[in-house]
Amino acid sequence: MIDRIKLRLQSRGWLRLSRGSKWVAAGALLFDPDGRLLLIKNRLRNSWEYPAGASDGRESPMEACRREVGEEVGLHLERYRLIGIDFFYRATPNGNLLFTFATEVSYEHASSIRTQTLEVIEYRWVDREAAFELIAPRLKSRLSELLAAYDLDKPVYLHTGEPVI
Repeated sequence: MIDRIKLRLQSRGWLRLSRGSKWVAAGALLFDPDGRLLLIKNRLRNSWEYPAGASDGRESPMEACRREVGEEVGLHLERYRLIGIDFFYRATPNGNLLFTFATEVSYEHASSIRTQTLEVIEYRWVDREAAFELIAPRLKSRLSELLAAYDLDKPVYLHTGEPVI
């Protein structure tokens, strides 16, 4: 039975396509008017992070970013700019691509955060020094590079949080 399914999938090219498939995710660095960064405490990992998550189905990375920010912190924002792409291996054999965007939010938006309680324990607007004290150790290098890219207004390509180009 399994062999017949594989044969059918292979005849349609689906197995060939899945061999090189990458897991795609997107997230956002959100800044308030005072330049503070929004961090959320992820319930599942019990760690501080910025809003991010996997792309659903046929979503583009930008669509995934907008949806994840909307789901996790209740903000439905339109304007973002790409600041980084990180390729890394974690839990998938073919690797992962994380697209990170950034935007500035108004005081009104900054004060209207509504977290998704299934995923987010709490949130904080923090300055950069506090962000590095709080954020999960696995994300420190990535965050450092993303903040530099944001400041320079020049997107960065990373491999496991380290700059490549």
